[in-house]
Amino acid sequence: MSLKITIIITALMFILSLCARAPVVSQSQEPAQSVDTIKISTDLVVVDALVTTQQTGRVISNLQADDFQLYEDKVKQTITHFSRDRLPLALVLTFDVDALPPEEMLLRKELLAALQGLKSEDEVAVMAYDFGRVRLIEDFSRDRELIADRLANISHEFQIKVSVPSPTGRREVIRMRPGSALNKAVYEAAILLSQRHRPDLRTAIIVVAPEDQPVQFPFIGKSQKKVLEALLEPGTTVNGLVLPHRLPFPPPPNPVTMPFGLVSRGSVSKYAEETGGDLVKIEWSDAGKKLGQAIERLRARYSLGYLPTNEKWDGKYRRISLSVTPELEKREGKVIVQARKGYFAKKPTQATIPAPGGKGGKGPDAKPLDSLKSKRAEN
Repeated sequence: MSLKITIIITALMFILSLCARAPVVSQSQEPAQSVDTIKISTDLVVVDALVTTQQTGRVISNLQADDFQLYEDKVKQTITHFSRDRLPLALVLTFDVDALPPEEMLLRKELLAALQGLKSEDEVAVMAYDFGRVRLIEDFSRDRELIADRLANISHEFQIKVSVPSPTGRREVIRMRPGSALNKAVYEAAILLSQRHRPDLRTAIIVVAPEDQPVQFPFIGKSQKKVLEALLEPGTTVNGLVLPHRLPFPPPPNPVTMPFGLVSRGSVSKYAEETGGDLVKIEWSDAGKKLGQAIERLRARYSLGYLPTNEKWDGKYRRISLSVTPELEKREGKVIVQARKGYFAKKPTQATIPAPGGKGGKGPDAKPLDSLKSKRAEN
C-alpha cells in the first residue's frame, strides 16, 4: 500500500473515531464551524455515469457501488467514493445563435419549468456563439428567473454583447459569415467550469446547436483535441440538443483535413461520446421540454471516485472503462453505461476532507463523494 493511501485511510479512521464520540444533532441544525479539517493530497478521479436499460432506455436509479466494475488502462480499480443525485451541479447552457430560428423565441414559461429540475444549490451560466464569437451572457447564478429571462431572449442578448460603437454614436452588430465557433465555445465553457472544479461538484455543458457543424477555424479558437483535454481534466459531461441544420449547403465530413491544417470540423456528438453525455435530436418547438428532460437525466447520474493504482502523474491519457456486473445484467437485462472514456493524468489537487457523512455504497470502503471539499493546489 502506497504512502498516500495509508495517510488517507489513517486520516479517515481518526475522523470517524471523533464522529463516533460526537452527540447526535438534528439535521436542521447548522454544522459546527469549529470542527477541524485535515488537508491531505488526494489522487481521486471522479467518473460521472448514467445507466439505462438497452431495450427501453429506462434510467436505472437504485444501483450501489458494488454493482459497477471500473478499469483504468485495463487494470481494475477500487471504487472508494460513490453517490447519486447528492452532489451540487455547475451547468453551462451554450447556444449556437445562428441555428436558432429568427421568427421564434423560447417560451419563458417552458424554460422556467425546465430549470425547476435543478436543486437549489445548483448553478447555471449561459453562453452563446456564432462564427468566431463567443460571449458569456450570464455568469453562474442560482436565480432561475434570471436564467430563464436570458434564455428566452438569447439572440437579442448575444447581439448586445457583440455590438460595437458606430460613427453615429449608436451600437451596431457586425454580421459574420456562415460558420460556427463550436470548438471555441465548448472550450471556453470547459475553462469556466474548470475554474470552479472540486471533487464534490459535478460539471456539465448542454449545447443547443445543429447536429452537423459547419466549418471550424482552429486559429480563431481551439482544436478538437484541446477541447477534449479541457473537458476531461475536471470530468465535465457534454450533452447535445441538436437542431435541424439550416444552412443551404451540406457540412464537410468528420473529421476533415484541409491544407495547412487550418480548417476542421466541430462535433457535438464527439464531445458527448468522449465525456459520456447525451445527444438528443430536437425541434425548436419542443426545445424547452427537451431541456427539462436533459436536466432530469443529469440529476440521475452516478458519481464514482477511485484512487488510481498507477501513481505516476505524467500527463498522459488514460483510458477508463466502466460497466456493470454480470449479476446486475442478469437482474436488469442488457444495460448501457454512459461515462467518460478517459482522462489526462495531470498533477492532483489538494483536498480537505471533513468528517464523512451521508449514505454511500454497500461496502465499508465506499463513501459519499459529497464528503470531499477541495481547492486547487497553489503553485
